[in-house]
Amino acid sequence: MPSIRRRRFLASLSTVTVGALAGCSAFTEEAPPAGSLRFENDHHLPHAIGVTVTDVGSEPGTDAGDVPGTATVPASQRNMTAATTVTPGDSQTYDGIFTESAWYEIEFTLDGELLDKSLGTTRFNPAAVVGGSYEYLTGHVYESGEFSWEVRTTDTAGPFDH
Repeated sequence: MPSIRRRRFLASLSTVTVGALAGCSAFTEEAPPAGSLRFENDHHLPHAIGVTVTDVGSEPGTDAGDVPGTATVPASQRNMTAATTVTPGDSQTYDGIFTESAWYEIEFTLDGELLDKSLGTTRFNPAAVVGGSYEYLTGHVYESGEFSWEVRTTDTAGPFDH
């Protein structure tokens, strides 16, 4: 059973608005457009999942999350932070969050805790076309309660369809 402190923490996070995350949509079988952010929770408890953009670069580096080079992006893309509470067996998708063809260094949090770098840090480019597909980012809590991030492909170019 969760502690009172944990319940209070989760309750307070459920009232947080996700500000910059316009375009929330319900989970569908269809992959969201490129640049979207999805939070999934298959665990039996609610979880607060958060992301923070910690750097933006022009190319992928060699270490987890490393994004060297200079990328010109709006300040809203460089300083992005979002968190929401996802109920058991649910998901939340926010379309078109990452709007620039740049490499984003991302840190995930789970229930307000920064995850170990190997588990919670990644790099992501929504317009990194791989075999004709674009990409979106997912933070996923599994049935076991373990967390993982995933970069998934989509055929929907979203804001990158110019």
